[in-house]
Amino acid sequence: LLEMQNNFLCEKASGVLTNVPGPVHERQMNGAVIEEIAVFVPAVSSIGMTLATFTYGQMLSVGLVLDQAVPCSAEDVLDAFVHELEAYEAMVAEEEVPKEKEE
Repeated sequence: LLEMQNNFLCEKASGVLTNVPGPVHERQMNGAVIEEIAVFVPAVSSIGMTLATFTYGQMLSVGLVLDQAVPCSAEDVLDAFVHELEAYEAMVAEEEVPKEKEE
C-alpha cells in the first residue's frame, strides 16, 4: 500500500505543502524548554519542492526542500512566502479593527 501511495504521489505531484499546527504552549524535554523546532517534508522521486510550516507557541517554523532543477532559489521561494504571510497578516489586522458606526 505504501509503495502504491508513493508511486501515485510521485506521478501526480510536483510540490507538497503542509501546515502542521503544533502546541500552543512551550514543551520540555528532560527538564529543558524546547526553544526551536526544525521541520521539513522529505522530497521523494520527481517532487521538485516541499514546503512545511509548523507552529509552536508564538513561532512559525518553515522547512523547504528545493530540487536543483527548480528554476528559482530557496531564498526566492522563502521571500515570496514571507511576502504572502505579511499580506495575510495585514488583511487579518484590517478586519480586526472595529468599524465606526455610520450615523
